Amino acid sequence: MKIGAARASGWFQIALAASILIDVCRRTVFGSEPSSFLMFGVSIVALAANAYCLILLSHQKNREVHIQASWIFTRSDVVANSDVILAAIVVFLSQSRLPDLIVGTGISLLVLCGEISILIDAKKKQNKPRHHKSIPYRDEKSFRIPSTDLRFHRSSPD
Repeated sequence: MKIGAARASGWFQIALAASILIDVCRRTVFGSEPSSFLMFGVSIVALAANAYCLILLSHQKNREVHIQASWIFTRSDVVANSDVILAAIVVFLSQSRLPDLIVGTGISLLVLCGEISILIDAKKKQNKPRHHKSIPYRDEKSFRIPSTDLRFHRSSPD
């Protein structure tokens, strides 16, 4: 179930990366006027939330595939938020939409690479042989019956 959750979220994130890339292409062809103040404000709030989540995830002892997927998502979000803040500052100073388009493309590629690694990790975990705790693995030596002396001894009459 955990592997399935990681796989589903990986595919969802790939769809997200594709939609970001499509939007960047649309804004390149039809034009856009990015709002640097809106970009900056939303990204600051999102960065704070994602940084807090990253701190919470770093305290997890569990390193199963679904936790690793959450770690990769959140790490990608922190990088993306930081990049959007930088792009907002450059958009404000240059009055150009180009930094927004470059950062959008970079975020799309970042998300895509992270999610491919999640899908690869989920595939590795799925193919890994499972040993259940309830049925311990035993080699043939553990099934040997200890040798016993089955000779009958006569006791002498008193």
